Amino acid sequence: MDGMRPLRYRILHWAIILFFVQGMAYAGWQVFQVRLPGQGFGPLGAQAQDVPLELMVTRRLYAMEFWLIVAGFALYLGVTVPGLRGIPRREK
Repeated sequence: MDGMRPLRYRILHWAIILFFVQGMAYAGWQVFQVRLPGQGFGPLGAQAQDVPLELMVTRRLYAMEFWLIVAGFALYLGVTVPGLRGIPRREK
């Protein structure tokens, strides 16, 4: 198979990547589209002073969720991609 992983591992790998991308898209959409005060769009800017505490906490929790997903995605790619590309790992 010339260093290629079996098909089931590649399918699982891409399913996990799609899961991470979907999570980042959802959390970003919640922060920049759904959880907005009034008729705004995107970052709060000057509206941040008038936002109710509950809405601000909700936005911050979605932002934290986004960054946790990004960190997990980076770790996952850092661990798996070298092995999937056939790059030899260092022997201990």
